[in-house]
Amino acid sequence: MGRLKVVNDNMYQKISTAADFNRQLGVLKDTIIEVSISQATSGIVPTGFRYLMGTHELEVYVNGNLKRRNETIESGTFGDYLEYSNFSIMFEADQIDPGDIVRFRVTTANYKIVNTIWAGNFDPTIIAQLQLDVASLNATNITNVSNIQQIGRDVFGYNYSFGANAEGSTRTIGVMTDFDTTPNLANYRVWKTSDNGAVITDFDGCKSEDIRHIIFQNTNTTISNNENIILSKNADIIGSDNKLITLIFNGSVWIESSSSAATKCSDTLSGADWILDGATSLYYGDVDISSILNTDLLITCYNNTTNQVIQPENIQKISNSILRVWMIDNTVNVRVVISE
Repeated sequence: MGRLKVVNDNMYQKISTAADFNRQLGVLKDTIIEVSISQATSGIVPTGFRYLMGTHELEVYVNGNLKRRNETIESGTFGDYLEYSNFSIMFEADQIDPGDIVRFRVTTANYKIVNTIWAGNFDPTIIAQLQLDVASLNATNITNVSNIQQIGRDVFGYNYSFGANAEGSTRTIGVMTDFDTTPNLANYRVWKTSDNGAVITDFDGCKSEDIRHIIFQNTNTTISNNENIILSKNADIIGSDNKLITLIFNGSVWIESSSSAATKCSDTLSGADWILDGATSLYYGDVDISSILNTDLLITCYNNTTNQVIQPENIQKISNSILRVWMIDNTVNVRVVISE
């Protein structure tokens, strides 16, 4: 005789299965599971309740067909599933497919569990799932850390790393190598030119959208305006103390974004360049500025031997093509740097 199963509050239907054994039995546990893709792959299906393993109290049906628990007879194992935990079973290969209906039942005739709480009353499948979740979170965290670190390196250079410092990371300004005409700018965002300098014709080591700031330490370094480096004034930039230039790499060429001053020309006055003026007893030297159109100029004079800034007696613009520098004597080699 089949039992009445509640479909909803107002509707009932009779069902009969092989588990009824033609008798009316109280059904203590009865759950139905639709097999998911992951369950079909692993073969592990949760029962939805706790049962006592090894007592044959659990009845398992797939699409209405009663399945047999694995048993070892002599040297062989026979059956369709094994009892994986007190809350799940594991089907043998090819026993279930996604969308199959698995039914789990425990009846009063088979029920052996004492209704008490005891140590170990937990679902190992839940623990296994939690372990998978934790592993997934760890993998996500590792990916996030890697992404954040990559952003840091994109902004500050490849030498950037986490310091776990509440005051912020420790960053370094790179120093270019003496006489290197194509410095590699990958490791740092901000660079200083070397003491001895070079005529720089290109930069290495960077990727598209990289931004680099270059601080000149003296006048020994010149950045060349060419097919690799496009400068805003279409002219070479000659360094001077603490002059700053910012460049952006578009993937093929460097483009000047800004500069604290753009050097237009540089000339050194020494020896025969100095002319004694009888009226003032001062020496003067002329610098050709015919290539400079702008009238607003920054003029800096250096001792060409010591690289120290010096102050001449006077500087005159004689014409649009001649700038005259006056000195008290003709013993100092003077480097005149003119910037806009």
